[in-house]
Amino acid sequence: MNFILNRKLRISLIRKRESRKIIKIITPIISLIVAFFISVGIFSLAGVPPLTTIRVVIFGAFGSFHNFSETIVKMIPLLLTGLSVTLAFKVRFFNIGAEGQLIFGAITASGIALFLPNIFPDIPRIVLLPILILAGMIGGAVWILIPVLLKSYYRVSEVITTIMLNYVSILFMQYLYDGPWKDQHGWGFPGSARFVESALMPRFFGTRIHFTIILALGIAILLYWLLRNSRLGYEISVIGLNERAAQYAGMNTKKKLIIVVMLSGSIAGLAGVGEVSGVHCRLFEGLIAGYGFTATSIAWLARLNPLAVIPVAFFIAALSLGGDQLQIQLALPVSAVQIFIGIILLIILAGDFFLRYSIKISERE
Repeated sequence: MNFILNRKLRISLIRKRESRKIIKIITPIISLIVAFFISVGIFSLAGVPPLTTIRVVIFGAFGSFHNFSETIVKMIPLLLTGLSVTLAFKVRFFNIGAEGQLIFGAITASGIALFLPNIFPDIPRIVLLPILILAGMIGGAVWILIPVLLKSYYRVSEVITTIMLNYVSILFMQYLYDGPWKDQHGWGFPGSARFVESALMPRFFGTRIHFTIILALGIAILLYWLLRNSRLGYEISVIGLNERAAQYAGMNTKKKLIIVVMLSGSIAGLAGVGEVSGVHCRLFEGLIAGYGFTATSIAWLARLNPLAVIPVAFFIAALSLGGDQLQIQLALPVSAVQIFIGIILLIILAGDFFLRYSIKISERE
């Protein structure tokens, strides 16, 4: 790939040969260390002692069993949305709408949790929860169906449609918890009524870690196996590499694309189920946390490997929780915390880029 710098110079991106496995492992670690110390250096210029910053971030994420459990809680939606984006990217569908699919999955699951127990008051948890999960996954799949149909049949950019639908789902959710689903006994606060006990995910060890973590880890393992060992996985890889070649080989690329992308949306919808049923126990504004937007970074950092999404999601969750403690304990503004996380992600991605490509500047002929 060539870029014209000026009339005399040309910049070329040259793809490197496959790097050794040890280099692939060391590069992100070095990038992380460099990024962390750059961030700490910036905070030291603002008058925050470097050692204090490091201590607050580490102890904020891992300093106690409660902090560690909250890191796991934050990891769950990041893991699911990261897997959702990873699967869609495998077929070159750039899903930037995992946030909207998460929210719409939360909406459909909340509808079941709020109204089905009124129709069947004695419905047990073992029956209600699977219905809740299925409803949320269908909600996420339906919400991504519009962009994938527009791309498949009319070549409309999914980047635009998925981004736009994020805001539609957010506004629709706000309408619901401020309007027809608003808790009449909530002292005027925006949000739905609390779900009945049978609609809540089981929690573990007296923490907020909920059953969705088991589903998320199972999906990561299943996707890894599916992509490597199944016929569908082979077809996904072929479509992702060259759609025309896949069509020439006799694959129904439109059908496969729709199936895979809807599966991607359903995984993001499951993240929404976990948030309303496992964490917040209701539908309310706190659901808008940007998990779906962060999912794109997670997918690229994991190099579209479903198993690698697990540690990357855990790392981002730890950074986020540690960053929150910077704001609480050191009174740093939210923007400073976002800069801290952004610098780390940017340098790690840059390290991955230079692992794959080299830059050559040459004179134009």
